This record gives sequence, C-alpha cells and structure tokens, in this order.
Amino acid sequence: MTKVKSDNQRMRNDWDSRAQVNALHYNSPSHKPGEYDQFFSNGEDFVAQEFELLIKNLKLSEDSQALEIGCGIGRMVRPLLKWFGTVNGIDVSPVMIDEAIKLSSGPEYANLHFQPSDGSSIPLADGSQDFIFSTGVLTHLPSADVLQQYMHEIHRVLTASGVFKIEVPIQEGNWKLFGIVISRKFAPLIPKFIFRLARKMTIKNPMKRNDTYMGVSFSRAKLASMASAADLKTEFIPFPEGSDHTVWLVGSRT
Repeated sequence: MTKVKSDNQRMRNDWDSRAQVNALHYNSPSHKPGEYDQFFSNGEDFVAQEFELLIKNLKLSEDSQALEIGCGIGRMVRPLLKWFGTVNGIDVSPVMIDEAIKLSSGPEYANLHFQPSDGSSIPLADGSQDFIFSTGVLTHLPSADVLQQYMHEIHRVLTASGVFKIEVPIQEGNWKLFGIVISRKFAPLIPKFIFRLARKMTIKNPMKRNDTYMGVSFSRAKLASMASAADLKTEFIPFPEGSDHTVWLVGSRT
C-alpha cells in the first residue's frame, strides 16, 4: 500500500469515528447539539462573505457546476445553488456523507449531490467544475503527499475558465509551546516533534490528537511549488478570521 493510500484509509477511519460521536461538532465546534438552523445560516453568511464576489465574476450557465472538497454534513453547499445548476460535495467520511444526504433531502436540494471520496482524489469528470472550494479541511491532512494529489485533481476537474479557493495551513506567525509564545523566527531552532508533542499534551480530546486532525503545515514557497507542480496559477489571500496559520490559496489552471 502506498503512503497516500495508507493516509487515506486512516483519514476515513478517523473521520468516520468522529462523525459517529458528534458529526455537528466536528463540522463546526462552536455549535451545540441540535443547532442546525444556526449551523446552516452561518454557512450561508460565510459563503456570501468569502465566495460570492469571486463567483459573480465567473461566466456561468444553468449547466455550471461547483464542488466542495470536504463538505462534511453540507453546511456550505446549499447557498451555491443560487448560482450553479449542480453543486457537488465530497468527503472522506461516508458517515458524514450519509448525514449530509439526510439533512438536505428536500426537493429544493435536488441539485445537490453528495458522495464519499478516497481522501485525495475527486470522483468527478475531467473539466467539469467551474468553481472548487475547501475550508477547514486541508488543514487536517496528515501529509504533503495528500495535498499534492488534491492539487493535481483540482487541475484535472476544473474547467479552463474555472477558479478555486482553498484554505491551506501555513507556517507563519507565532507558535505556542506548553503555553509559552514562541516567535516564528526562533521556532526553527526547536525540533518539530517537540511542537507536535506539546500540541498533543494540551489537547484534551483524544480524537483531535493525531495527524488526521492536527494536520501538517507548509511554507508559502512550498505551497507555491506544489501548486506549480500541478500546473495551477495561484495567489495567497489572508484568511478572514486573522489566523496566523492558514491562508486562502486562490487560482486557476495555467
């Protein structure tokens, strides 16, 4: 078994386990059990804030399609039906997908399509997606290999005039080590396993202590290199919540 396939299987097992415990929490930790109306309302607000302007600049038709990578139980996909004839949501967890289908089963969501993925490939046709996005998902990937595979897949399924906007983990800002703030310029002097150990020791929830939740992060240069290797033209845009550790990667096919 290749490393990517091994990572994919671990991601599926871990995220299925999390979904079985509390799917709503692992989609949005700020929401309490049963707060689905607020959950979906917040998703609609986020889409309007972060994606609407980008989408309105696209040349769309009734056949245009959009895709969310890591849709979870479907918070972000519903609002996209205003602009796209078909909206697709994929997730590594079949348990999450089953819950998404249940929550969006009404006739008004007939053009929403949910399906499980293997965790690094996109089960859709070449050149079929006009808009691809992902938020709060690629930050959990356990290896660079998985993210690189996703970038190749984004290039494959994106239309020639399509765009993507994905949240990616970045090695910037200050870090905490056992509660002590460490300047980023001094962080390279400390072995990475020390930071990973500190994070694990300060996280109480055991389902959030492994690499399929904590994920890995990258320098801007590394992310740009990975995008270039996948023939993607990209730029970095700050993430809205002022995060030191994630940014938007926005772009298109070269």
